[in-house]
Amino acid sequence: MYESILTALQSPVSKNKSGTLEIRHKCGNTARIFLKNGQIEQIETTKKQGMEAASTCVQWLSFTSSFYENKQEEYIRDDKLSSSIILKFLNKMDSNIRMINELISHDGVVFEFNSSKLQDAGNIKSDDFKLALLFNGKRTIAEALEASGQPEYTFLVKICKLILPGVLGKTTGSTRKSGPPSPGDRIFFDQLNQKIMDLVGPAGSILVEETMQNLGISEQTLDAVAMQRLLPELGDMLEPEDKDGLKQWGKQFLNNIS
Repeated sequence: MYESILTALQSPVSKNKSGTLEIRHKCGNTARIFLKNGQIEQIETTKKQGMEAASTCVQWLSFTSSFYENKQEEYIRDDKLSSSIILKFLNKMDSNIRMINELISHDGVVFEFNSSKLQDAGNIKSDDFKLALLFNGKRTIAEALEASGQPEYTFLVKICKLILPGVLGKTTGSTRKSGPPSPGDRIFFDQLNQKIMDLVGPAGSILVEETMQNLGISEQTLDAVAMQRLLPELGDMLEPEDKDGLKQWGKQFLNNIS
């Protein structure tokens, strides 16, 4: 399921909290949103800060997040950032995100370009036509997004406008999951291992291994069902903020492979 970063921002903003909200996009970029008494004072991504960073992370619909309350970090307050404007923009995205979730179940779906439906779509901009050509019946949404180089939200809205008139249609029987497809797939273990190490450091790999042994789960039997057993056990051994981050990551991960 796709969602905006509003879901992560709402609680600390509405409760006038201070701290750092960390947003981790699935493509690897990370944003840190610094809040003081519920007001956004600065936003930093890997390469940007201020309004440029805000413009980047509001486009993210596939992410995990953690809020570190009262975490003291050095940053320069940006008076140009407006919490109300950012939240207003995120709220306006809601209707489009509902459309995205209705038309695209997850980023592993495969679509195919149907040129016979171009007349039904009216005037298509040349850039949108180029996007349609990315869908050859083999590329997933995730792969087409990467190839397009466009921000996630903008890309998905454009794709939906091509799906509605039938210019893009799902390829029968060719849905591919962005996550691993079967028990024993190495990616199951690797993604979980990496997530835990991101949260608690190198010792995370030992934590995963020991917990799996205690539950009688091996790399060969690690599938979606086993993950549902494993994640709560791992979460109980983490700090509250890290537990919440793991829970959100697990929800997104399992949605992508369901």
